[in-house]
Amino acid sequence: MRISPTIIALVGLTLPATALAQQWSAAQQEVWAFEKACWEARELEVNMACFHEDFMGWGTANALQQPTSKADRRATFARSLATEDIVFLQLQPVSIRVYGNTAIALYVATTTIRNKATNEEKTITERWTDVLMRDASNRWRWIADHGAPTQ
Repeated sequence: MRISPTIIALVGLTLPATALAQQWSAAQQEVWAFEKACWEARELEVNMACFHEDFMGWGTANALQQPTSKADRRATFARSLATEDIVFLQLQPVSIRVYGNTAIALYVATTTIRNKATNEEKTITERWTDVLMRDASNRWRWIADHGAPTQ
């Protein structure tokens, strides 16, 4: 029986994340819970609460290839809510580092998006690096990020 190289690669990618998850500190688990909750949030204000007021990031849907602010992400997310449904979401952590009130999370996000007008679906897999800060209310917020398709 021949095993596909793709299957071997996929298993290789998921094993380290699974092993890491079993060894996470409470702080790392808290950061990952924040990441999952923010990605799953499908209400504008709930999602925007995930962003620090001084947020700046690169994102993946930016045709101008310039950094985006919280206001930019609000506009993009509002449009997404109006035109798309998320029908599948899978997040796979790669690394989470916590340094006091700052954290860095690296992960892979796979989403299947359905266009509300055409009912067409597309699946996108992206690598993300998020920088988070714990604010004065002791809540994690995204302060910076960078995402790119894995192709």
